[in-house]
Amino acid sequence: MDQKMLGLAQLQQSNLLKVFFLSFSFWIILLPGPLSFESLFLALGILAIAIYRQPLKDLKKLPWQWFLVAIVFFVALTILPIPFHQPMGDKSWMVIQRRLATILVIVYVFILFWQLRFNEHQIWVSLIIGTGAIAFYLGYEIWHLDNLSEIAKTRFGTTFTNPLRFGIYSILMAVVLMGGYIWAFKTGLWAVIFLTLALFVALSGAVMSQTRSAWLGFPEAVLGWSLFYLYYLKRNNKLSLKQILLGIVTATVLLGSAVVFNYSTIEQRVMQGKVDVENYFNGTRAGSIGQRFVMWEAAWLGFKQEPWRGIGIENARDFVTKTSRQIMQERFNENRALDFGHRHNQFIEEAYTRGIFAFLGLLATMGYLFWYFIVQIRQNKKRAQTDITQLSPWPVMGLLVTIAYFLAMQPEAILNLSAGIAHFIFLMTFLIVMSRNREGKVQ
Repeated sequence: MDQKMLGLAQLQQSNLLKVFFLSFSFWIILLPGPLSFESLFLALGILAIAIYRQPLKDLKKLPWQWFLVAIVFFVALTILPIPFHQPMGDKSWMVIQRRLATILVIVYVFILFWQLRFNEHQIWVSLIIGTGAIAFYLGYEIWHLDNLSEIAKTRFGTTFTNPLRFGIYSILMAVVLMGGYIWAFKTGLWAVIFLTLALFVALSGAVMSQTRSAWLGFPEAVLGWSLFYLYYLKRNNKLSLKQILLGIVTATVLLGSAVVFNYSTIEQRVMQGKVDVENYFNGTRAGSIGQRFVMWEAAWLGFKQEPWRGIGIENARDFVTKTSRQIMQERFNENRALDFGHRHNQFIEEAYTRGIFAFLGLLATMGYLFWYFIVQIRQNKKRAQTDITQLSPWPVMGLLVTIAYFLAMQPEAILNLSAGIAHFIFLMTFLIVMSRNREGKVQ
């Protein structure tokens, strides 16, 4: 009996340690600290190998095709044109360093799955705890407000990072968490409650950041998950009417609460966007969205001058500042320039600063992700036709996150941030591995 209790205690300790590794990883890529994510990932990876010591032969099960795609297209092609602009300054070296960090992030995720061998329960618990970073962030910034009436007027995400990064991180976590309800209902009431709370926190973070770019992928996520759950309910006869109704009520209350709680913020930002677009085309003034259009015009002129190698990272800001002044004068009769660190569109940013090769590198990376998850969805559906327990939410999740990322890249250059690259590569690698993982199936 004592031996059984000892074994159970050791098992629980092992599970908690695995949950710590994964959940803490999600905290790392949101909350910057005294140490960089590269240092922390390196330390955690070495620690995981030292503790679990899994055999090397298991490495072949990991999706190395994604590793090669990331190295060739996302890293090599996007930094290839940089040396053709001399001298190379700090900005150029920073871009190279950030892209090379991609390799470390992929290797770290591979180490986690190679060494820790997560099961589905550990994954979902880790994701729920990982969302606690968003709750911590919101709580910290609310605590430092003079009064609660300022919540609707405040863009959250400014203390440790920026609203853009915080909003996109939050909405992507929401898209991921929306896929957990079959697991939650199978696990029990507390799993449903905690998953719902985590989802509410993630949605609140996205809305309270007031980052419209982050909201673009949410309608597609609602549609995608609705189709997934309807397919599951159609093929599965194990859920009772009570469970189905409870799920519908839970989703309705959750989405309704998130919208009502943040309605004024949503309405304000949507109306601002509408007015910005109208003012741009009327030639009245350049608001937030109008300034993006002006920068895209300037970037297009720069790309036409240097299509093969781009205008250069060191020259990018000065060229747009000079060119945007001319555009603002012609279109709005305003003698002012736009001075931004990036062009607020990831694809335009790649083409403008580093030419056609960098653009194709990013396009090929996103194209591979779309292709990969669509193939996995088809295979997943084929397996589920004979056995519904083989249905997995992870391929659908991967596709929806890819769509959300692709849409967020249209008004923002989110990969210009080192943490933006880390989160993109970490999350996509995580979802690629889980999409292949048969342990991620519905039980």
